[in-house]
Amino acid sequence: MNKLLFLLAFCLTGSLNLFSQNIKVQKINESAFVLFGGGGNTLIIKGKTESLMIDGKMTPVSEELQKTIKENSAFPIKILINTHWHYDHTQNNPFFNEEDGAMIVAHENTYKRLSSKQTVPFFKGKFEPMDKSGLPIIVFKKNYELMLDGQSVLLYHIPNAHTDSDIIVWIPSQKIVHMGDLYFSQGFPFIDVDNQGSVNGMVSMCKRVLKIIPDDAVVVPGHGALKTKADLQEYTKMLEVSASKIRSMKASGMTLQEVVNNDPTQRFNEKWGKGFVDPTAFVTFLYNSK
Repeated sequence: MNKLLFLLAFCLTGSLNLFSQNIKVQKINESAFVLFGGGGNTLIIKGKTESLMIDGKMTPVSEELQKTIKENSAFPIKILINTHWHYDHTQNNPFFNEEDGAMIVAHENTYKRLSSKQTVPFFKGKFEPMDKSGLPIIVFKKNYELMLDGQSVLLYHIPNAHTDSDIIVWIPSQKIVHMGDLYFSQGFPFIDVDNQGSVNGMVSMCKRVLKIIPDDAVVVPGHGALKTKADLQEYTKMLEVSASKIRSMKASGMTLQEVVNNDPTQRFNEKWGKGFVDPTAFVTFLYNSK
C-alpha cells in the first residue's frame, strides 16, 4: 500500500488492515480477547463486573466496536488505556467515556497532545484538540499500576519511542502485553520522528519487555497479528541491527539519499518491507531519529 492510500485509510477509516472497518475478534483466554480492524488493535480484559480496554480505535467503528464487545460477554468499559496519542488508537475516547463512563488513563504527553492541535507530517495529517470528554483523567509521568478485580495492570513509559507518549501495558496474571505502536507485526514500523519518535526508544522498550515477559506470553502489537516473545525478539533484532548500520553510515558523513541508495535494510526487506512503510521510508525514519 503506498503512502497516499494509507493516508486515506488512516484519515477516513483509521485502519491499517487494508481499509477494513469490519471488527474481527480473536480470543486469548476466557477473560481476554483482541479486536482487529478499524484502527489499532484493541485488547479487552473482562473483570467480574466491569471491563478494561486498551486502545479504542476510531469513530467510524464506535457502535460496531461496542456491539462486538457486548456480544463477547464483556461488561461495560470502565477503564480505557491509551498506549499513545495517535487518533487511530484514541478517537473513541469520548464515545466510551459518555456511553460507559470509562475512566481514561494515559501518559501525560498523550494528554498534552490530545488537548492541543497536532500534525503528523508523514501522513499530512492535521488533528484538532479532542473534546474534553475524551481527555485522559488519570495521567502519569513514568510508570503506573491499576487494579482490575485483584489483577495488577502495569503501565510503563519509555521516552521518545514511536512518539513521545508511548506506554506498554503488561498484565502478569494473564501473561499478556500490549505493545501499542512500539510493535508493528506486519512490516517495518512507522516511527513518528516529527513528534519526538526515535528508534532508540523503541529498541530500549522492546528489550525491557523481553526481560519482563515469560516465553509463553501473548504479545499484542499495535497493528498486525498476535505474536510471541520469540517474534518480538526477532523484531527487536531487526530494529537494532538496522539502526546501528544506518547510524554508522550517517556518522561517516553519508547523506540520507546516499544511505537510501546503499539499501542498508536489504537483508530484512523480504520479510519486513512489504507493509505500508517501505524500506525507503523506514531508512528515512532511522536516519532522522535522534
